[in-house]
Amino acid sequence: MSLVVLAVVGASVGASAVVARLWYGLRRRQHTAERAPSPERDPGVDGDLDPRLFATLPLRTGDVIDVDGESRWLGAAVLLVDTTGVRSALCMAPEEGPGTLVAAFPPPSHHIYWLEAADLELPPGTPTTLDAGGALLELRASYPVELASSAKAPALGARGKVALYEGPGARAALLLRTEKGTHLWCGRRVAAGDYEKVGHVARQPDDA
Repeated sequence: MSLVVLAVVGASVGASAVVARLWYGLRRRQHTAERAPSPERDPGVDGDLDPRLFATLPLRTGDVIDVDGESRWLGAAVLLVDTTGVRSALCMAPEEGPGTLVAAFPPPSHHIYWLEAADLELPPGTPTTLDAGGALLELRASYPVELASSAKAPALGARGKVALYEGPGARAALLLRTEKGTHLWCGRRVAAGDYEKVGHVARQPDDA
């Protein structure tokens, strides 16, 4: 393996480790703050998510993403985190409807999931396949996570298990089961070169 490749891999692993340490540091501070409330709480804990938690991801809250002429403003996010760092960001587009979602992943993945909330009859646990509108999707990955939500994100739960599905025609789905229920989004996988970050809006004018 070349020195260049080793350097790239090392940088990616290093960034993930930094994000993991940051996340668990914020969790410890949050638990301390909950036991002894203070007016000077860290806005990265009690408010919008700390921007550093998005360091390994291609998207973050406030980004405007375009796919085939359809734009979505990512106004809220839920991060899925484990001991290795942030595994995914579930970025919500509230202007497009409560179930509209863009899921982003850290390297070595460079694609995103362009999703909408779905209502399918599901078996208990983590099924190995999903029938989404006649397309058979296969389980690609599944792992336990903790959830960190921005201020305007829906309350999906504190911890759970996520499952990622993919199928023919770039079909994709994301299944999240938490103590608050089951959440499913279906749509498509979009390669890195097929979506565009067209801008960044920190907050909508009516949020000021």
